[in-house]
Amino acid sequence: MSVFEGKLGRIKFWCTLTFFSLLVLSPVLSADEVDKLIEEAGAPASFAIHTADFSAKQEEFTFDSNEGKIERSLWVIKDRDRYVAVWHQEASKLYVVAANPARASKEIKMPSAYDTSGDSFDGKLGVRVTTFPCCYGSIQTADKHRFSFTGGWGTLTLTDTSTWTKEHNTEAVYTLTFRCDPVLGYVVDIDVEFKTNEEEDGNGNPFEPELVNLYPNHTFMQKMPDAEWRYEYTVYTPPNSDKYVGWINDVSQSDLADGVRLRNGGFSSFLFDPERKGPALTCTVDEGIKLRNAASNLRFDRDYYVTLPRGRDMNGHFKVDAKFCLVFLPPDITRYIMEKVEITDWRSNDAFAIRIGETEDFETNRISKSSEYTKVYPALELSDKEAHSGDKSFAVDGESRFRIDPQPVLEPNATYMLEAWVKVVKGQTSKTEAYLLAEPSRWMPKGTKLEPYQSKSVKDEDGWKNITLEFKNGPLGSTYRLYAVVNGPCEKTYFDDVSIMMASPPADVLLDKFNLD
Repeated sequence: MSVFEGKLGRIKFWCTLTFFSLLVLSPVLSADEVDKLIEEAGAPASFAIHTADFSAKQEEFTFDSNEGKIERSLWVIKDRDRYVAVWHQEASKLYVVAANPARASKEIKMPSAYDTSGDSFDGKLGVRVTTFPCCYGSIQTADKHRFSFTGGWGTLTLTDTSTWTKEHNTEAVYTLTFRCDPVLGYVVDIDVEFKTNEEEDGNGNPFEPELVNLYPNHTFMQKMPDAEWRYEYTVYTPPNSDKYVGWINDVSQSDLADGVRLRNGGFSSFLFDPERKGPALTCTVDEGIKLRNAASNLRFDRDYYVTLPRGRDMNGHFKVDAKFCLVFLPPDITRYIMEKVEITDWRSNDAFAIRIGETEDFETNRISKSSEYTKVYPALELSDKEAHSGDKSFAVDGESRFRIDPQPVLEPNATYMLEAWVKVVKGQTSKTEAYLLAEPSRWMPKGTKLEPYQSKSVKDEDGWKNITLEFKNGPLGSTYRLYAVVNGPCEKTYFDDVSIMMASPPADVLLDKFNLD
């Protein structure tokens, strides 16, 4: 070997070593808020040695339709011979089907049916993000549309451009870059450049375009009873704080019509899938532009809205530059978030949160969380008239049923003990009673059959009485919902010293192993 070849080999070696060192050590490769989580949670660089080789091409797929069998050509993004994402060009929707490079598949299971609305794969084919702004009606149309793929090997870039020149003077350029992060696995960076002459929407309100929509997998609303699993929580990062606020996903719950405000660089996330990963979409915008997040949680999807800047640029446009990042938070980070999340409640039923392993004596007000979006229910209150211990208890008027939200989530297949001291005051009939209830959720894995658990009852003449409810949780943390129930008319029912304790750990803990190939 020549001297030149020897030097070249050493240069290649050190360049490669430096490249992988940067992958492991450099925090600039992921979004700001996620960088903070990676550091605080101590998430390992499980994918540091994986070198991605991305490519994009069209593949033909066969679907059922009202016209019989039809063929459709879709763009697929692969890492070598394994599927990472599918891009539906006509609908401007990207479906990421793999988060873990070690588990990306050489085969892809497409939904059997196809319809022309563009919603064929929503909730049924990976985590979806849109590459088209929703600002001029619900139909995805523009006067001009063009796209291109560039790059390969370590990164691949999709550029999707939409232009309105007839009724509106608007252009939206989406630049999506696929890469493999050493901690997070597959990541999609989304740079959006949106510029418009419009100052108001069709109703005369300040123009607030929806730039991106995030939609998780296995949540298609028309197939809810057949869902294999469902995300338990939606978590978001409110502005002017470093908190994580979330709510439990259930059919009776949807967020406020105006949605929630997000802090710059923050995110919305769904926690979690069966591997305890959480798809999250971060967003960073220029100073002065506000972020809003809203959607119906029957569908779980999240709409990312932005306000326009106060001034126009030299060409007379209102211009927004937004940086989104689709990531899949690993189990270390989802556990870290769930330990810190403040549960807020927007459901029609009342609720309060109880930390697992602690006793809630209601001496401090933990019922309503310190969030500008928390809805405070007048039926739920602290009382100093009665208490089992200390000076305060939790008081409920008349006949009632309210949710007890475990924090963090219950462990699958673990046995828990729910306990409370309860007193019923002035029951108007002999049938007035209060008890604890563990009720199976309507969202469970297919083939799972669970029965409800109910504690013994407390009646008016009992005074303060201790009641306990032991139950074995199902295969997911969301398989049981916990309630306190007051049946029959009465003046007041008091609850004190409420606790949720793990009686025995899960019998079959599954450990997440990364077998990188």
